[in-house]
Amino acid sequence: MTKLVIFRIEKGNFEQGFPINLEIRENGKLCVPEVSGVLVSAPEIPDLYKEWQEVYNAWGKDPNSRWWRRQISVPPQTNSNYSSGNSIEQVMNAADRLELAFNNWLNSSTLEDIKEELLQTVGRDELVKFIIQTNNPELQKLPWELWRFLRRRYRHPEVALSSRRTPEKGALSLPVKILVILGSDDNIDINTDWNILQQRLGTAKLTLLEQPESETLQQTLQNHPWDIIFFAGHSSTEREGNDGNIWINRRENLSPQQLRNALEVAVINGLKLAIFNSCDGLGLARQLENLYIPHIIVMRQPIHDEVAQKFLNDFLTSFANGASLHRAVHEARDKLRLLDNRSPNASWLPVIFQNPEEPPLFYPQVNVSKDVKGKKLRFWRWSAIAFGCTLLSFVTWQYLLPVFFPQPRACDVQLNQNLPFSCGEKALMNPKEHPPQPTKQAGIKAIANHNYPQAVDLLTQAWREKKDPETLIYLNNAKLKVSNIHENNIYTIPLVVPISNSPAFVSENIVKGVAWLQYRFNNESENKFKIRVLLADDGNNIAQAQTIAKELGKRQDVLAVLGHYSSHLSTNVKSIYEQNELVLVSPTSTATDGLSSTHPNNIFFRPASTTQLTADPLVNYLIAKNYQNIAIFYTKGKAFSEASKKDFKTALNNKLKIVGDFELGEDIEKVRNNVTWIKQNFKDAAIVLLPDAYTTSNEPNNKVEVIKENNGELLILGSSTVSDDEVLALGKTALQNLVVSVPYYPSASNVKEFQNFWRNTELDWTVIMSYDALQMVIQAIQIQAKPSRSGIQKVLSAGFPMQGLSGTITLKGSDRQENTHALITPDCSSNPCSWRDVKN
Repeated sequence: MTKLVIFRIEKGNFEQGFPINLEIRENGKLCVPEVSGVLVSAPEIPDLYKEWQEVYNAWGKDPNSRWWRRQISVPPQTNSNYSSGNSIEQVMNAADRLELAFNNWLNSSTLEDIKEELLQTVGRDELVKFIIQTNNPELQKLPWELWRFLRRRYRHPEVALSSRRTPEKGALSLPVKILVILGSDDNIDINTDWNILQQRLGTAKLTLLEQPESETLQQTLQNHPWDIIFFAGHSSTEREGNDGNIWINRRENLSPQQLRNALEVAVINGLKLAIFNSCDGLGLARQLENLYIPHIIVMRQPIHDEVAQKFLNDFLTSFANGASLHRAVHEARDKLRLLDNRSPNASWLPVIFQNPEEPPLFYPQVNVSKDVKGKKLRFWRWSAIAFGCTLLSFVTWQYLLPVFFPQPRACDVQLNQNLPFSCGEKALMNPKEHPPQPTKQAGIKAIANHNYPQAVDLLTQAWREKKDPETLIYLNNAKLKVSNIHENNIYTIPLVVPISNSPAFVSENIVKGVAWLQYRFNNESENKFKIRVLLADDGNNIAQAQTIAKELGKRQDVLAVLGHYSSHLSTNVKSIYEQNELVLVSPTSTATDGLSSTHPNNIFFRPASTTQLTADPLVNYLIAKNYQNIAIFYTKGKAFSEASKKDFKTALNNKLKIVGDFELGEDIEKVRNNVTWIKQNFKDAAIVLLPDAYTTSNEPNNKVEVIKENNGELLILGSSTVSDDEVLALGKTALQNLVVSVPYYPSASNVKEFQNFWRNTELDWTVIMSYDALQMVIQAIQIQAKPSRSGIQKVLSAGFPMQGLSGTITLKGSDRQENTHALITPDCSSNPCSWRDVKN
């Protein structure tokens, strides 16, 4: 088993030094607690690197120093103070000065605890991957493989670079599909690279693009699944060091950003490794890593033909014969030292960038069978039978079954007649409204009668009369029926909310966010597809939610589902969605336990911060206010409340004393007595209120009763389930000393956009998160050539940054990485009370 050693350097500089942390992992888990140290100030290191770089580039420009047809193409931004007459000896002298200073810096730094932990935990002969995880470009330039401590202690220490972590993408499998791109070949020999690939990877499926046009390259990247991308030709890093270019032909050069969409699709389709056997690739690697390519090999500086080709040949020889990627690069690097008398510091050039979460990458090996003849006969016999069966099955499935047994669709009125589903043919929200809105009711009836032009007219009028989110969704849906949009360009996304068993504002806010984005997206003419929304009511009931999940799993036109509201329901239905490989994106289910996952096949995702992240600001607030004692009120056995309590206690880390642990599910009189007891015995205590999401009958009343009974005397810190209209209705006195942690607080621009659209209504965090949940699904559909359930799962699992109303959304597994939490408090300066940011 391979151990993973990560040196994490997240901040600092060479003038002031760098804090450094050591992680040692095995099977994805920490073997030992993290250890920290300090890299001391060393401002001379970047200067010495620059000196070596300039001498090296100057040597490369000297015609007398070249020994092959590839002339080093020095990046135009390099301002060299050295003439082209520099000798190999001068380059090696500059390299020696850099290597000596580099190791002196590491030796003089405070790394004793880190070295001791390595010596105790990682054996000399163990398989181990070393990774420097940092965003600092100056640290990334350094030849970390020259660290003497690692070279003396371990047999094959290959050090890779990384700046981010994403879920693992898996292993290579046969046949390995490789896209070979041979770009501009001015004054260089890249056909030898192609010959090496053919010789060393004979079992691979190689596809060659020679000096392709930009459009051809992008289409090829997107339209076929690739395991490895290989580029040979000219490339360079931009002046600022954070981007690069490859010359794909003699006229065009492209950066990874210009290939972003194509490369993102390639990653989703299984891309595992990108090799750029070309000059000056650090800028390329930094951009490619942002696209979540699991493994990347580039060259640190300009490179000669013979060096590039020797590295490629030796690397592929080891890799194809069973060495891991790290080991193969290490072995090829060692052999490059044989060229130092002709190309100085050639062994410094190869660099690995990789995702730390990835296991060691191996090239799959072919197993040769002894009984070849017998197997061939059996193969052809069964192949003939299989072909006939396959042909019969194809005809049956493609032509006969759809005629006699049509697949159920999301908006099938007959199937939905006795289910809490509606695409507009019946009202689900406010069904007991007195009096009902006549124009809305008439519009719904018109949809039920398939009179869609009339439905559009009536629902448009109803929407003008009242900004009702259900009306808007049904209007958006009806407009699709009267448009010329083909059904294949309409994607139906179910939205599951607890309409019949929670306060009206809960479902209204969630539906508002989805209806708002559906309206915006469908009215953008350049969008190639449109969104239809199916509303579903789970009643905040497990059995009803499970029935809904099973039904939606059967509807093959459903590619993803938005919901459920409570973490308790999402936890209890997640396995049903998994069985149907159907993605579930919840705007509001934020519990960690039972929902958080980094498994590659995970189907649950969310844009909101988890209970783990929202617990930290509550604890920090208590400590800042010098509280010593706290009492916790929670809902026993319910996912969100239990997770909130667990994560709060973890964040608390015994810093404060818990004087009481009370259940909100108890009799209301007992809840009042518990509050009174705390007030009488602990004048300096704070109450931590962590109710669930309306999943028990007495919990909502008891939540309100805790605040009423406290009457503003003690500080109450609440979870997001406290931030509702029922609490605000308690008034100014009761709401004194109440602070609530929520996953997001709307910005001023959010509020302005919202109120311009919905008129004067309050903007709640659940509106923003439901908007962003649909945005995640839409962007996952947009990035696919042929959208599918598995495609959406792959896109979201890949963790590509997405843009929502709440900002950039970057997923790691199920959970968002950006911590968008906020503390809010009631503002009763006007009537009715509203919520405001504690910072304001």
